[in-house]
This record gives sequence, C-alpha cells and structure tokens, in this order.
Amino acid sequence: TGLEVEVLSNASQRFMDYKSIASRENEFNRIIQKGTAIVDVGGGSIQISLFDKDRLVASQNMKIGNLRLRERMMNEGVSLKHYETLLTEVVKNEFLSYKKLYLKDRVISNLIVVGDHIGDAVHKNVMTRADFLNFYDDMIYRSDEDAAGRCEVPEDVISVLRPSLVVYRCFLEAADVENIWMPGLHLTDGMAYEYAQQNRLLKLGHDFDEDILAAARNAAKRYQCSKSHIKVCEDLAVGIFDKIKKSQGFDDRDRLLLRIAVILHGCGKFISLSNAGESAYHIIMAMDIIGLSEEEKYNTVPLEGYDKIGSSRMTKENYLTIAKLTAILGVVNSLDRSHKQKTKEAKQILHENELVIQLYSDEDLSLEKKEFAKKAEFFEEVFSIRPVLRQKKMM
Repeated sequence: TGLEVEVLSNASQRFMDYKSIASRENEFNRIIQKGTAIVDVGGGSIQISLFDKDRLVASQNMKIGNLRLRERMMNEGVSLKHYETLLTEVVKNEFLSYKKLYLKDRVISNLIVVGDHIGDAVHKNVMTRADFLNFYDDMIYRSDEDAAGRCEVPEDVISVLRPSLVVYRCFLEAADVENIWMPGLHLTDGMAYEYAQQNRLLKLGHDFDEDILAAARNAAKRYQCSKSHIKVCEDLAVGIFDKIKKSQGFDDRDRLLLRIAVILHGCGKFISLSNAGESAYHIIMAMDIIGLSEEEKYNTVPLEGYDKIGSSRMTKENYLTIAKLTAILGVVNSLDRSHKQKTKEAKQILHENELVIQLYSDEDLSLEKKEFAKKAEFFEEVFSIRPVLRQKKMM
C-alpha cells in the first residue's frame, strides 16, 4: 500500500491526547493555573496526569481501562445491582495506592476528562462536582437500553461508559475535585496539533519540553536525588552541549534527553548503592514519562546501566546516542564529585579539538580534578575532542 505504519507507545499516545487538550489554549492555560488532573480512560488502561501551577508534575498509567473492567465484570457474571459495588471496590483499591504516592496533600481543583463517549452522553463540556454526581446516580443502575435512550447514544456505548463513570467518580472522591471539563477531543486532534507544531504552522503557548523536565524532576525528588547536585551538573552539561552541538550534529531533542539523563542519573542509588547503574535502568524504563518514547527513555540511561543486564535491544544508533550522553554526563558529574557544589561559575571554550572547561572557585578541587581526568579519556574517545579543566580563583 505504500503506507508507513508507526506503533505508538502508551506514553506517546497519551502525550498526543494531552496535546489535543492543550490545543484549546485559552481554556487549558486558565484551568491548569490551579491544581488539575487529566484522567484519560482508554480500553486497557487509564493515564492520570497531575498539574501544579501550570506544570506537569507526574503522570502514571494504571491497568483499569473501561474494556478491561467490563470484561472482568462479565467474567464474574454479576448482576447490574452488584456491578457498581464490585467495580468501585476494584478501582478504589488502585486509587488508594495512587493517592498515597502522588496526591498526598496536593489540592486538585479541576478534572479534565478524556475518553470516548462521555461528552456525547452528558451533552455538555463543563460540569460541577454536584452535576456529575447527579448524572452518575441517575445513570449507573439503569439498564443498557434505558441508559442509551436517556443519553441518546447507541446501546453498546453504555457498557463502555459505565466503568468509565465509576473511574471518574472514584477519582473525584480521592482528590475532592470541584469542577470537571470534558473538551471532547481525540487522538487525531493531538496528531494534527503536533503536525502544526513540527511545521511551525502554529505559535505554541505551552512549553511541552518543560512539562517533561518537570515530571523528571519530580521523579528525581521521589527517589531522593540531590537537587543542588543536579542543578550544577545540568548547567555544566547544557554549557558543554551547546559548545559542541554543531560539530556533533546534535539537535534540540538530544539536548532534552541529556537534561533528563542528568536529572535522573542518581535515582538508582535509592534501590542499591552497589548496583546504582542497573537499578537506574529498571527505574527509568518503568517510569511513565509522557512525551518520551520507549527508545528515548532507553537513551537516557548511562552506559553503566547496561553492564549486567546486557544490551540485546541496543542498536548502533542507540549505542552512539547513549555513549555521547554518557560521556557528557561523566565529565559534569566528576566536576561535582564531592556533591559540595564548589564551583560558583563555569565557562566553556571550544578551540578546534580542545574543550576548555574553566571553573571559578576558591575551593580545593583535587578530588574533582582526579575524577575529571578519568572521565576525560572517554569523552575524547567519543567526540575526538579533548576536555581540559582549568580553575580560576574568585577575587
């Protein structure tokens, strides 16, 4: 047929759904000024994305999609009377763990609902909490035929809508939401928005890269990574990247992946101090970072993360990207080896095949210099650029 088929990962698909919502810029930007959750209900799973002060702070996938729940109830052979009770028990159990990990004391004022048919069934885009609960109570115990007539939708829609309503209600109770927005958008809207973004047909009012970075920072916080160490390393890494970007053929996406790699490089220590690299691999690959494909997550793991688990999935392109990001990460990590942030300022100067990293500090950098010498060899091997460290005293 000549058609090129691309299979989207869960994170990529949910990111498209998220972009479809963000395409309604005026409403979206106004709503996410307060604590907001996007609950995206699919057939096999749901995705819950939390926003705080207009930034995405966490996104988590849960295997309680409407088709999965419907099939489970059908296999149980339950009557309509017990249907809601059993579904609620299943969903609430999942949300109990979610609330402990992600909601805690977070105030969620708004809920953005993404899912098939919900907007068609309620015939409105905005509802208060009370409006939704009234609709729920009116619908949940009706037969499929009666509910279909009430909502003016096909009868087969109701069997999918019913478990979705239970999911939305359980989240309302877990997060104490006040208002609900149902934009009535779909994956195709997100695809159109991304096409316009890539071809610069639209001026974007929302920075999606910052959302991805904010989600990575919150993950690093959860795994107790040092915020001050990350800040120093990230600033140094971006400085080096920008100096060698043109000669190495890097693009803006590589810059984003480098920043994520720096932010998450210490997360493995939360699991194991002796096997931090391997642990980091498993943590990063298990994360739900919407906006990153599986391959991109794979590229953010430093090479030492593959020492014990092997690299059977690694292509030549993967290896080159991982090696380059690891080389930069190794150098910048060595420059704050003590985790004491001894450097007050840094400057990078590229002279042909030599990269001078000038650190301004009155501290003793003996440990950093020794560690830098080890990492500089790999950096030169990867980039054919020799990094040189120079210290300047602060006057």
